Amino acid sequence: MTRLQPNLIQLVQNREDVTSLLALDRYIDLVIPRGSNSLVRSIQNSTRIPVMGHADGLCSVYLDESADVEKAVRISVDSKVCLFLAVLESEFVYALLKI
Repeated sequence: MTRLQPNLIQLVQNREDVTSLLALDRYIDLVIPRGSNSLVRSIQNSTRIPVMGHADGLCSVYLDESADVEKAVRISVDSKVCLFLAVLESEFVYALLKI
């Protein structure tokens, strides 16, 4: 795994900073916006920087009662916290359990 220096990743929290950031295409390799589809499209249309966008919809993991429990736990955790592509993270994990 490649380790990144903490100062190489920035969290932008207001629209004014987004506008300034999108003009820095000589220095920024990738933008990964989190938000609505309209926000992602707006960012894609406002910069020459590659934007990792997302489609409408939700990412979900469904676990059947017959699933291997150990494997199901690994998949569920991975879908929530291990994928570096924040826009592909699972929002929901559904489990069918016998009670």
